[in-house]
Amino acid sequence: MTETKVLASFDHCGIPLPQPAAEKEATTLKAALPEKSPVPKTQMVMIVDEDTALAEELKKILTLRDLQVETLNDVEHIVKIAEEKQPGIIFLDMKMRGKSGFQVADDLKQFSATSAIPIIAMTGHYTQSQHRKFMMSLGISDCIIKPFDPIEVILKIQQFMPNGRKGEEMPNGNELA
Repeated sequence: MTETKVLASFDHCGIPLPQPAAEKEATTLKAALPEKSPVPKTQMVMIVDEDTALAEELKKILTLRDLQVETLNDVEHIVKIAEEKQPGIIFLDMKMRGKSGFQVADDLKQFSATSAIPIIAMTGHYTQSQHRKFMMSLGISDCIIKPFDPIEVILKIQQFMPNGRKGEEMPNGNELA
């Protein structure tokens, strides 16, 4: 938020002025997120989820962090698209119609052009330790449990995306059992 915007949100006595709901929500979200990641704009984040509302909301949040974001809800062509776009990281829903996230991850790891791309599983269904072990056996880098806090996504980008800030550990709040 710019200094002008901050000052404009208070009257001459220092009392906060009412803000429209959307602006207030964006202001709150910006304040809650960690400092902008040093990830270059040339690195793209790919979100694969049939829940278009979730994917678009996540895209809005990541765009606030100056990241390029591509959303997909068609898993049939993901390998081709990932090969063409070369995202720096893929957030992949695990429970989708057609191919599951497990199958998609396995497909991505089979091709040399996409095998090195970090995949972060997103799931509200597969939360047991045996699920996590299976995810890791397929080359999935990590997992976040739905519903999740947008800060978790940004921390995963910083941890796993090439040129991201390393060394930040996830809070234990939503880890798999």
